[in-house]
Amino acid sequence: MTQEQQIDQQIQKEFDSFNNAKYDSDPLPKDFIERFKKAVFKLPVKAHQLSCDTISKIVAKKVKDLTNLDVPVIINAVQLLPMCDLYDSLEEALVKTKEIEEIKIGYNIMVQKLNHAMSEKRQTLLNLSGVKPPLKLVSAQA
Repeated sequence: MTQEQQIDQQIQKEFDSFNNAKYDSDPLPKDFIERFKKAVFKLPVKAHQLSCDTISKIVAKKVKDLTNLDVPVIINAVQLLPMCDLYDSLEEALVKTKEIEEIKIGYNIMVQKLNHAMSEKRQTLLNLSGVKPPLKLVSAQA
């Protein structure tokens, strides 16, 4: 295994660790998992594309035990379902949809920061290890 592959493996372990860590960013609504249950129950499997195992693992958890990987799965499923299938009134739908949108924005910012930090870390480790970037081919100009 090359040094670059070892560095990539180390970075991947850090990403995996992030994905499996408990979500601790924006507070999640108490009915977050219930919304997910309703969404996956009403949506065709082709729409959410989740396996029964994935669904079962998520619904067996408490909101406080959700991981960084569970949260976007729930958000995506909930956002696929029409508001009228999840909520009793437009007012409730707007409030709860805004709540989900804010969680999604916060999650996306958190992931962008992680990606940036891991990219910088990878480059620093490559520089420290002496791994040279591949040479770029230069085409002749006529």
